[in-house]
Amino acid sequence: MYGLERTDIPFWMQFVGVFIALALPLSAFFFHFCRLDEETREETYEKAEILVKSRNYPAAIAYLDKAIEKYGDEYPQFYKLRARAKIFSSDSEGAISDLKIAIERGPYDAEPLIEYGRIMMEREAHDEAIDAYNRAISIKCDSEAAFNGRGLQRESLILRSRISKSR
Repeated sequence: MYGLERTDIPFWMQFVGVFIALALPLSAFFFHFCRLDEETREETYEKAEILVKSRNYPAAIAYLDKAIEKYGDEYPQFYKLRARAKIFSSDSEGAISDLKIAIERGPYDAEPLIEYGRIMMEREAHDEAIDAYNRAISIKCDSEAAFNGRGLQRESLILRSRISKSR
């Protein structure tokens, strides 16, 4: 009657069979969409930082490309770290691009401004370098690197003006 005929299979075995039939697809769904083995942003950053510190810049850049693709705008530190790897890989244009994004998306972080100021100082873009250092100092008023960079940049400008006047 109603498809529930009496069988010779004990009830507990029927219960276990139904449980397994329902549990397997649900567990597969859960583990597929809620992967417990995924890295957190912080773990991903730490691994990328290790690659940069070990001077494996191409691997670091590739790893950070994937991290940026995954986390995007919510973690501007990835751009800052990728810029550092690009600086050491002699890709200053790529580093500048990443630093600008890090500055835009992490407005309370002085480090990308200091790095940007240093690159601008090397390129003799004096006004941009001083502006970057001033912004870094306004964010982190005890930043020795920003004060030193700004001082070096100003000293360089003074020396250049003296040399040009003496000619």
